[in-house]
Amino acid sequence: MVPTLKQAQGLADVIILRQMNCNSPPMHFDDILKLIWKTCLVQFNRGVFGLRDHVTDEVLQYLLSFPYLTTSEDIQDYYTFCAESTNPKVQGNKVTHRNSAWWAHKVSYPWLLISLNRFLSHMDKRHWDLTPNNTNPIEGSHAQDNQIKPTSRPLLKAILLAKDLDAQTARIIEEMVASGVLENPNNSLQARFKLKAQRQARAQEKRRTSDAELITRKESRNLQSKMKATQQENEDLRKQIALLIQASGSIPPSTPQRPLPVASSSRLCEIR
Repeated sequence: MVPTLKQAQGLADVIILRQMNCNSPPMHFDDILKLIWKTCLVQFNRGVFGLRDHVTDEVLQYLLSFPYLTTSEDIQDYYTFCAESTNPKVQGNKVTHRNSAWWAHKVSYPWLLISLNRFLSHMDKRHWDLTPNNTNPIEGSHAQDNQIKPTSRPLLKAILLAKDLDAQTARIIEEMVASGVLENPNNSLQARFKLKAQRQARAQEKRRTSDAELITRKESRNLQSKMKATQQENEDLRKQIALLIQASGSIPPSTPQRPLPVASSSRLCEIR
């Protein structure tokens, strides 16, 4: 959540500078963020899941429930539970264990928990409901935008390029509405980029498959070579054994064992 904290504080600093330039009444940046900031739930949940190995499943689910609490009593119970927790990974000390204790980190920023809960937020509820609860769609589009629009541009030029792209998109929409003919989606830059990425992925998969088959054939040839070498070694050993037998002469036959004498029937009777 460190990037979120830096972004939030940077936004508050910009607003404070504008207030100073406009001679507006000064506001503390914490109060500003309570009015305008909504923290990404994905990042909040990621921090809670980091406690998975240190708390029970029941506690984990309770910690995840904070953004959905709707009464002062429930929120106060949540605060009390976290503050009185004996688990150092959950509570800790907000001064000495700020980075290692989850709750101490949250309460060290007065605006952070407020920006996660609709009931606590000072933002207009209509604005809260219209604002997405995570930034993944926007962040996920950065890579695609960078493929469509050039990067490493000066700020003003980048803004103008984005403006031109928006104007082109608006023109296409107006033409579609006026003519009733939809644009071929496969001709857009986004579609071309997507198709290009798909082709590259298929080519890479084909190369991986070819490499795997090549490795399999190579291993098969190596095994066949080893088998032939083993067979040759066995054949050489048989020849050496035959030569040793010839050099040592014929092997004398083994002496047959003499059968044991069998007692006569009369002798058997005496024994009985």
